[in-house]
Amino acid sequence: MLLYISTIFLLGFFAIIDNLISNTQYSKFRTFFYGIAYLLVALQFGLRDKMATDWDMYESFFKYYFISIQDLDFKNYSVEVAFQILQIGFHYISDNYNLFVLFQSLVFYFVIFFVFYKILSAPFVAIMLFFSLFIGMVGANRQSIALAFCLMGLYYYLKTNNYYIFFGFIVGGFLFHTSALLFSIYLFFNRKIDSKYILIAILCSFIIGNTQLPFKIFSLFGVVSEHAMSKTEAYLDSAKQELERAQVSTFGIAKRIIIPLFFIYFRNKISLKEKYFNVFLNAYVFGTCFYFLFYKTLLVMVSRGGFYFNVFEALLTSSLFFIVDKKYRPIIVFIFIVMSIFYLNQSISPYPEIFIPYRSVFNNLL
Repeated sequence: MLLYISTIFLLGFFAIIDNLISNTQYSKFRTFFYGIAYLLVALQFGLRDKMATDWDMYESFFKYYFISIQDLDFKNYSVEVAFQILQIGFHYISDNYNLFVLFQSLVFYFVIFFVFYKILSAPFVAIMLFFSLFIGMVGANRQSIALAFCLMGLYYYLKTNNYYIFFGFIVGGFLFHTSALLFSIYLFFNRKIDSKYILIAILCSFIIGNTQLPFKIFSLFGVVSEHAMSKTEAYLDSAKQELERAQVSTFGIAKRIIIPLFFIYFRNKISLKEKYFNVFLNAYVFGTCFYFLFYKTLLVMVSRGGFYFNVFEALLTSSLFFIVDKKYRPIIVFIFIVMSIFYLNQSISPYPEIFIPYRSVFNNLL
């Protein structure tokens, strides 16, 4: 736990330094500090050992199932074909699973850091929050790669307005995890949506989510194809198991109501400083609606489908940086540090024994 908290404080320190040197002759050092932060986070997760909810499953896939080109199985609905090819290709480099984990971590966090740096005005703050919010999802290998593809697609779409490139990346993500198709909705997020429509959408989602309608509609997707049937059955079985042991926190519900209201109030002020603020807000609102639709019946959809929208909580929250004067921003960073420690505890609370103590490939217990 000490390692995670130390990382949060260090990222917070970098955020304060970044605020102090921005628009000065020392701003060129920003990239240097950002590089250090990248190595700190990417290596921390890349050098972990047996630290993930799905560690045994993915290690088994790597060691026994997808080793050579003859093992490629297009009818295997458990592991998407692109991930099979990635594993088979990596075997030509090494048969060491820990090296494969390191490779994935370096690539995934490179994309995260790159996109955050390019589209955010306060990337260090967003990275600190993302680190805390995402840690509980470490080990979702295929979906993490899919998210990386989707974020790159979003970045290029925001910069070029070329939706062909955007959907090209979505397809790339889809080949690693079919849920990446949900990210297509981001095509409509770079715009200001009237506040009343946002509030109506959240309210309707909450009402519908307290019925059995989402469960019944989702059950119908199994008739589309054999692949869809396989995925639908897996999610429905998982949903029953999740509902038997899960408890939806009052804090989680309250947070998803309060945050949109808060940022709607400050939207005009923040939009002047954060160019893509409406994307962050709309993504979070959609994630909130998605949460309320399924939190009573299909919690597995909240974790799987909400994966592509929850990431924007970090980006949205980091924009708070710009509602105060520059001289007061170190205080905001301290508040973010406290929030990050809280989010960290929440993120690992379902399986604390997996993440504490930290276990590395060097077998150092910190």
